Amino acid sequence: NGFTSGLQNPSIAVTPVMDRGLYKVVTTLNGCSDSIIINVVVDSTPALPTVGSNSPICSQFGILFLTSGDVTPGVSYKWSGPPAFTSTLQNPVLMGLSTTSSGVYTVTATVVYTAPDLVCTNFNTVTVIVDSTPIVPILTSNSPICSGNALNLTATSSAGANYSWTGPNSFSTTIQNPTINPATTAASGVYTVTATSVYTAPPLTCTSNMATIAVVVDSTPVTPNASSNSPG
Repeated sequence: NGFTSGLQNPSIAVTPVMDRGLYKVVTTLNGCSDSIIINVVVDSTPALPTVGSNSPICSQFGILFLTSGDVTPGVSYKWSGPPAFTSTLQNPVLMGLSTTSSGVYTVTATVVYTAPDLVCTNFNTVTVIVDSTPIVPILTSNSPICSGNALNLTATSSAGANYSWTGPNSFSTTIQNPTINPATTAASGVYTVTATSVYTAPPLTCTSNMATIAVVVDSTPVTPNASSNSPG
């Protein structure tokens, strides 16, 4: 590769594969010279791996897809990441993650040479975000009640969550603790709620599993008609 040097012990920085081959050193003293040849092997380091993911995802339900590739033939892959993740798959898939899986994931591409014995590696990283999915809401009510009274519904989930209620008689609301007043017998039945967290950087919406509660609104008698044979 056109290399020459007058140094006794030269160095070649950032050595490309084309620097492999026979190197000859000639020593000279008082007009006399001698030489020797050494064979230098420079094996190929894998190219910088390409790396990607479908981050951000939601905890519990989101599926994380990690992808990698390398133009160097014959490479093997090894992934590492939080909290103690490792994989030798080129494109691993992770499910049921918690927010502790957020962080930097590293993929290392490796080529192993057997003659002579040498291992050459290169690596790249990708940042993964696993946002928190709200817990399943805990639901309560003041059921059973008599019709004409107020039906109070309450939901409790993760801090900052938004709520979505649906129920009998086309009932729906985004109020965390709604009240139906007055409630009729048509309000009897099963009410469902989901809790949602909305993230803006990067944009992502995470929704909990659905919670349900059964409500009973019993019929209140109509106002009685009263009469008498008074005066008597």
